[in-house]
Amino acid sequence: MDEDQQSGIVTCENGHEQQKQQQHATAAAVVGPNYLVLIRMPSGNEKFVTIEPGTTISLGKFGSFKSDHLIGKPLGSSFEIHGAALSPYLVPFTPATFDDATDETTNNNQYIFNDNHAQKLDSDQIEAMKQAGLSGSVTTEEIIESIKSNNEAFDKKTEYSKSKYLKRKENKFRKMFTVLEPTTFNITEHMFKKNPERIRYLRIDTLSQILTLANVCQSSKVLMIDETQGLILSSVLRIIQSPSGGGVVYALHDGQDPVLNMTKFFNFDHTVFGQLVTTLSIKYVGKPL
Repeated sequence: MDEDQQSGIVTCENGHEQQKQQQHATAAAVVGPNYLVLIRMPSGNEKFVTIEPGTTISLGKFGSFKSDHLIGKPLGSSFEIHGAALSPYLVPFTPATFDDATDETTNNNQYIFNDNHAQKLDSDQIEAMKQAGLSGSVTTEEIIESIKSNNEAFDKKTEYSKSKYLKRKENKFRKMFTVLEPTTFNITEHMFKKNPERIRYLRIDTLSQILTLANVCQSSKVLMIDETQGLILSSVLRIIQSPSGGGVVYALHDGQDPVLNMTKFFNFDHTVFGQLVTTLSIKYVGKPL
């Protein structure tokens, strides 16, 4: 046994190769039956959804769709909901960007005022178009084009301002969403924004430092105490869960039973989880079982 092993530090000589394999696996990942995914809507809000075959997934004002239409689709893809409310279908969609917009006009926004007087349509007309869009009788493109053509100030904007304006309207009226893989990064970011107290206000950069300083790799044997409802445990297990890795996790906890609510978001195989994770209450440490 070398000095690193005696000190509890495990060196991963093939760490770069493992990282490449994990990145390749992620890039090729698709949505499977009963797979839990994170869906991001145009508003920026996110929600966890389990893709149960034969069910309907509702995204509130952004519409609904059949879960079967999402099975087999690549994770990280964006889709727009088309069709009537009773027969919706998904169309691949690429969100618009304005980062590369350049100004080729002499417009400078000098005579544009930040009020509603430039818009000829009133709020009732816009709301009526929005409801028509939800029913499928009017497309999102038609709604945005109508709002744009009835805005007297649109042609006075710079190209960059026009792109930002259209992007805002897309976020407001387009029935689209993005399917995110429940990675350690996405789950931690989501929980920190929505329920930070559940993970003890643990940020992704701090979690990354914990995993790095602990030198966790596929062959690691990890002894830990996790008070983030299983977020740190799941992050470690995501690294060592390779069947040939030889890694295991021993998780100590307060009370009679462990609180591991975060593990359900990682789509772990229950058999693999049972083989690699052993939990033990702290009150039994040092005592015969």
